[in-house]
Amino acid sequence: MNKNWNMQEFLEQYYWADDSVILACSGGPDSMYLAHQILETRFAKNLVICYFNHKTRPETEEEEIYLEKFAKEKWCRFESAECDFEKIQKLYPSRSFEELAREKRYQFLDAIMNIYNSKYVLTGHHLDDRIETMIFNMLRGTKLTGLINMQNPIPSSHLKSTLASPTDDCNSVLPPSPLRRGAGGQVSQEERKWGILRPLLQIEKKGILDYLEKNKIKYFIDETNSDSKYTRNKLRNEVLPLFEEIHPEHKKQLSKLMDYFSELKDNLDSQVESFFSLSSEEKDGMRSFKINDFETLSPLLQKEIIKNIFYKTNDNSTLWLSEWNIAEVLKFISWPNWGTVKEIKNMKLVKKSGIISFSVQKK
Repeated sequence: MNKNWNMQEFLEQYYWADDSVILACSGGPDSMYLAHQILETRFAKNLVICYFNHKTRPETEEEEIYLEKFAKEKWCRFESAECDFEKIQKLYPSRSFEELAREKRYQFLDAIMNIYNSKYVLTGHHLDDRIETMIFNMLRGTKLTGLINMQNPIPSSHLKSTLASPTDDCNSVLPPSPLRRGAGGQVSQEERKWGILRPLLQIEKKGILDYLEKNKIKYFIDETNSDSKYTRNKLRNEVLPLFEEIHPEHKKQLSKLMDYFSELKDNLDSQVESFFSLSSEEKDGMRSFKINDFETLSPLLQKEIIKNIFYKTNDNSTLWLSEWNIAEVLKFISWPNWGTVKEIKNMKLVKKSGIISFSVQKK
């Protein structure tokens, strides 16, 4: 357990005294641990426990009933929804269950966020989850953002030192945007309308289980998580335990490595934004820069600028932008006879008289 971690201090960075604290709770060990930690703070009265019943296991009915009872006993609000995925999959046979489940779950959370006028949803992701995601993304060929993966929004300094309501002071500044990164980093589609807070990212799974056992706290286990025929489960159940055998302190070291990657990414993002600020112009919805200025940059920064342009013109996503695509764009920019227009998805680059132009208007 991270002795420097404090739930009260974490929440004070993001919430006013009367803000609703929305918790996505599955009834599993991680979210039940998180619920109990919140209940130990002065935000306990603000807690809203949210359960989405996928109705894919017989146990889900018991889980929902228990969580509703638990919320009433703790004087918390409880919200739930369910979905008939068997019927939905018949309507959308080409889409996976995981994709549909995620979509419906976030539609539910969208509604909850609107009802309670909240900016954030809390989840029980912990350090083991973050390491697992890093390794999984690395094996799939990710870049820095995928290695960094889960991050919390930048906290608001004025909230950290006070629990006053914004209405108590007419000069108070509203909380910041919930997004961790600007246009240079990636934020999943689900996180655009509201931020995801993950207070347990420095907490190991073992510490969570030890706490639950010591305090005799009930939780539910999803047995499908032990089925290693799924790639993530195989990684979690068979591969990562080998890291423990090789180096018992591997979690601490990998956590430091992800923090280092985060610093590198922030530095790159800053350089990209500096290039656009100092070496480009915007007029009539088009931004342009000189090819000569672009070619003075390092190859790494050139690639980051291309990814940034693609990200901004493709709904804040770099999906479908491959290394081959980036290499083609570099040739297009630098080689005189490589055409005058280059398009990849919604990114359209126009080359004329030594200048590259692209639209900054969303399509």
